[in-house]
Amino acid sequence: MAIRERFGSWNQAKEAAELETVKSVLDKPPNRRVMRDGYVRFRHNDGESQKRFYEHRLMATLLVDDISELDGKHVHHRQNVPWLNTLDNLQVVSPAEHVAIHAEAD
Repeated sequence: MAIRERFGSWNQAKEAAELETVKSVLDKPPNRRVMRDGYVRFRHNDGESQKRFYEHRLMATLLVDDISELDGKHVHHRQNVPWLNTLDNLQVVSPAEHVAIHAEAD
């Protein structure tokens, strides 16, 4: 039986499973802020806990097949502009590769 036939909509299915729905996320949008160092950070309070994450790390999830591929990795800004978080400006690299990239630039 299809989700829509059983629950009526994806959001109703999520509510039945006690998952966060699009509406509940939009009721509490994340706080987006450009930090002093130029990196963009989000803060989201879901009522129980507060979560913080960087926009470039979030965008980097679109560059890998599995989110676990980001474990232990850095996300390099090719143009060295920390607030420019377009996919063509981001590169997932090892910490050693990241150091080498910045050493070459200097």
